[in-house]
Amino acid sequence: NPGPTHTAYVHALNPGPSHTAYVHALNPGPPHTAYIHELNPGPPHAAYIHALNSGPPHTVYVHALNPGPTHTVYVHALNPGPPHAAYIHALNPGPPHAAYIHALNPGPPHAAYVHALNPGPLHTAYVHALNPGPPHAAYIHALNPGPPHAAYIHALNPGPPHAAYIHALNPGPTHAAYIHALNPGPPHAAYIHALNPGPPHAAYIHALNPGPPHAAYIHALNPGPPHAAYIHALNPGPPHAAYIHALNPGPPHTVYVHALNPGPPHAAYIHALNPGLPHTVYVHALNPGPPHTAYIHALNPGPPHAAYIHALNPGPPHTVYIHALNPGPPHTVYVHALNPGPPHTAYIHALNPGPTHTAYIHALN
Repeated sequence: NPGPTHTAYVHALNPGPSHTAYVHALNPGPPHTAYIHELNPGPPHAAYIHALNSGPPHTVYVHALNPGPTHTVYVHALNPGPPHAAYIHALNPGPPHAAYIHALNPGPPHAAYVHALNPGPLHTAYVHALNPGPPHAAYIHALNPGPPHAAYIHALNPGPPHAAYIHALNPGPTHAAYIHALNPGPPHAAYIHALNPGPPHAAYIHALNPGPPHAAYIHALNPGPPHAAYIHALNPGPPHAAYIHALNPGPPHTVYVHALNPGPPHAAYIHALNPGLPHTVYVHALNPGPPHTAYIHALNPGPPHAAYIHALNPGPPHTVYIHALNPGPPHTVYVHALNPGPPHTAYIHALNPGPTHTAYIHALN
């Protein structure tokens, strides 16, 4: 129920360590509405999805989809609303902070702006400052982790057409990185042919301009396997607006974020944040629209369908069943109605089968 804050705690969906998986509030009301503390059973706090709900700022954290180095992949906020809306801290698992997209949101003037992936104004793709103010307005100091300050984009200023070509950001092969037209004129305005010095054409940003639906492809920021990281459409227009095909360079198609855009019902699929067993974690629809909006199919990689949260949506009274958070006896914990009728309606005394009163959900009402 979208009323009170911290309305839905699932203290320990994983039967291992205590309070391993908090789903703080899948209900789209209060900020930081959806925490999935540790979807990946490997490294601690490996996968934060801070708030898939597109409302409050810092709406979508994917703390470390890649099970390797910690905090390897931040997708700070694919939603174009709040400033510093989209951080991709280090899509490349090699050198740290190898690929910063500091602020896709048009807020502060420096660091790496794609002014508006949101399809509103034209001249929507600024990198640092396509705004025609100061020349040399946008430096990309060293996209290539090799030599320092290897790639300067001296003036992405939108004055003359096709004003900023960086013929070869990579000091290796020639014509490795074309930024064909950062000028917001033509639709396919910004190509970054190969920012990564590894395989050729490793990183396409097909169209940061929000015109065409497949507006922003980052073909493979990770130099490992090809097509390792698809961000199909950061533009919030079409339903399948944001695919992160495989941020993890391990198994293919390990991580689908089908539609972080809060529009269509099946707005947010996280197909398999855990690179282990397939389809381990479905968050069918964190979008508060239709009932049965949020399935967490199996946060625990142990027994199948261990934790169903059938419908956190506050519609019908028996909206939230937690069929068996405890992998021991079946249907051990029913929270029949999180509906805000009588106070302190739902205590879950001990979700964790270990120590007593390990997980109180004092008042889901």
